[in-house]
Amino acid sequence: MTDLKTKAQNSMDEARTLILGAQILLGVLTRAVFEPGYKKLPDVSKYLVVVALALIAVAVTVLIMPAPYHHIAEEGRDTERFNNFVRKVMYAGLVPFALSFGIALYVATQIVADSWIAPMAGALTAALALFFWYGMGFVRPAAGARSR
Repeated sequence: MTDLKTKAQNSMDEARTLILGAQILLGVLTRAVFEPGYKKLPDVSKYLVVVALALIAVAVTVLIMPAPYHHIAEEGRDTERFNNFVRKVMYAGLVPFALSFGIALYVATQIVADSWIAPMAGALTAALALFFWYGMGFVRPAAGARSR
């Protein structure tokens, strides 16, 4: 069984990794609004970029929460309450991240290939992200089955 300190360190590392990815997407979407090509997009795509930007801003805000919580509320101590908090925050923060990623890929694909490919690419991206972040927990074998 993994000790509490290792669990806390692993959860903070995972949170940092997710924040890096979310910050990249936040930067790309923020810059996209100021690009000259943004004005050429259809109105629906413009609104979708703004929605994706809002979603990723929510995701970044939520994913940043474990670090200050650990420092302020837990006073730097590794507790089971902290690990439960991080788990809940990650569950909440990954949904807007996946949706934003799917929307961003839809808009980007629509620019290159204006056809059925764009909605499929966006939906498939969001679905795969949600599957790998949430669905894999249902696919993996139970803990007791692995030890036999």
